[in-house]
Amino acid sequence: MSKQTQFYLGLVFIFISVLVYFYFSNSQPTSSSPTVQVVNGVQIIKMDASASGYSPSTFTIKAGLPVRWEITDRGTAGCTNAVISRTLFTGQINLVPGTTSIKEFTAPTTPGTYRFSCWMGMISGSIEVVI
Repeated sequence: MSKQTQFYLGLVFIFISVLVYFYFSNSQPTSSSPTVQVVNGVQIIKMDASASGYSPSTFTIKAGLPVRWEITDRGTAGCTNAVISRTLFTGQINLVPGTTSIKEFTAPTTPGTYRFSCWMGMISGSIEVVI
């Protein structure tokens, strides 16, 4: 392999590395903990899901109260087509592009931060449970 070929392959490698870095460093939306609405004693969480992540991706709810989680699919693909959280609820929330999926459960009674993710665990968010 000539030095010129090695030089161009090195440039291509650097270019691809920079693209991958910027894509993955911005792949999950950032958000502050939004206000969760409480309607008739039920905490309502509203979240959008896409192929690149969740928005918002963090929430704060009160311990021991019912939760209604509404997730609007804004174009999920691959592993983002379902949400799991072994510590919050059983099963998974299946997402269908263009629709809103709903999962109802009772918030844990133990305060803490509970993680949720796509079914592969690559895209994630968290729900903080407070007293």
